[in-house]
Amino acid sequence: MPAAVPHEAASMPHDTASALPEETSGPDLICDYAWYTNAGGCPENQDVLRLGSAGGRAYAVVCDGLGGMAGGSAAAAICTDAITAAIESEDGGAGVLDMVGERSEAWLGRVLAEAHQALMREQATSPALRQARSTAAVVVIGGGELVWATVGDSRVYRFQGGRLAEVSPDDSAGGAAFRRGDVDHEAIRLYDGRSHLTAALGDDRDVTPHTGRATLQDGGAVLVCSDGFWEYVWDLEMEVDLAKAESAAGWLELMLLRLVEGSGLEGDNASVAVFVVGGCDCGGL
Repeated sequence: MPAAVPHEAASMPHDTASALPEETSGPDLICDYAWYTNAGGCPENQDVLRLGSAGGRAYAVVCDGLGGMAGGSAAAAICTDAITAAIESEDGGAGVLDMVGERSEAWLGRVLAEAHQALMREQATSPALRQARSTAAVVVIGGGELVWATVGDSRVYRFQGGRLAEVSPDDSAGGAAFRRGDVDHEAIRLYDGRSHLTAALGDDRDVTPHTGRATLQDGGAVLVCSDGFWEYVWDLEMEVDLAKAESAAGWLELMLLRLVEGSGLEGDNASVAVFVVGGCDCGGL
């Protein structure tokens, strides 16, 4: 499995199931994954997308540097480095493998909180990073279980039986409107000021990551992305394309057609990684 996807490069959908470590190819683990990142219409890709494996589990990290603030790309890189270092460390890798249930969920939440502190330490010594912020969305998958954590409006989606089962909450004005019942989930994309974040890594406020965990059954799927992707690919469209796909790359390609149609690749940076879990017969999900 590749150690990293350079955040400055645009990469086409990538079906690399054969590159997975042998220990992650069992019947209840990952059989297929794909990823994509693109600067869109922005002069710089301030997203960082990184995939890897630790302790027999796969992980993906998406950090979206806030484009309106100086040092966004650096903030995203600092947070990604801190998160992946924790996951891949000897203690961290073994810990997330051994922990189950609430312990693994709490551990991943602490990893994001520590990334927040790492960025704040950099801010204290580098004036260029004083206003730097980043979102984060992290998934760790293996042993028939998904553990996830988020801060900001980068998202984690979980699908089971071909249907959307869970979406991580947004730390944004649109997310708050949804939780108040003012808009439905799809309409967050259209909410006035939806991109105003109420929490991000590097904030001078306390940050409390959202976390979750779930059992992954055969035929399940996981998607982790920045807002530049989900802004143009709606929840129902993700379900429809998953039903049509025969592989992770096929699912991603169908969704990217929607991204291109909606944005013309003139929108925000867009980054996404998808995983198909369970037995390796992925047709007809």
